[in-house]
Amino acid sequence: MKTTISLKSEFVFFVQSKYQQYFFAVAVGVSLARVLEYSAAKVYKEFYVNDAGVQISHLKASVEAVREGRPVPEDGYHGAYIKELAEEVSKTGEEPQILMQKHQQETLAKFRSRFDNWFSEKSHHVFSSTLISSIHSALHHGFSVSTDCACD
Repeated sequence: MKTTISLKSEFVFFVQSKYQQYFFAVAVGVSLARVLEYSAAKVYKEFYVNDAGVQISHLKASVEAVREGRPVPEDGYHGAYIKELAEEVSKTGEEPQILMQKHQQETLAKFRSRFDNWFSEKSHHVFSSTLISSIHSALHHGFSVSTDCACD
């Protein structure tokens, strides 16, 4: 009998210690996956990339403030890594969350941590906004929405 296990590793981008809590969580998850794989279980490893929403807005505002010599917003990220990230954004012109994800992938590769899928939270938001836009368009063109369920 073969057992299939699905593991998901979630990284909430921004902790004050840069990556300390993140790497601890990944190390535990990857170690567990390796033990299960060694015991002949089929393991699916997914990395959840938190690249959308309020956290990204705070990150961008924090990096932009540092780049412009302004104080980081009160609700922004105040870790030392923000200055490093701001310098890197200035050099490369890339978005801060893209740079952070590249650093993640480089570091994970050093630990020989491989994932079957990298799921972008942003892709979920794009789907949701497209769906909402489609519903609004349908309503605008005279279609109706019913909450009745023909589930019986």
